[in-house]
Amino acid sequence: MGLGSQGERERERERGGELTEESEHTLRQLHNCMPLQVRARFSICQFLC
Repeated sequence: MGLGSQGERERERERGGELTEESEHTLRQLHNCMPLQVRARFSICQFLC
């Protein structure tokens, strides 16, 4: 599930679409499940984007 939804979010971001509240909630849940190393890399990606 995680990789699929992450890919969808990236395509949505490329189109310039905003994250919906539901997507934001899912993103937060995924974020909480991530190992610290992955979480740090993901945060850096969000910061650079």
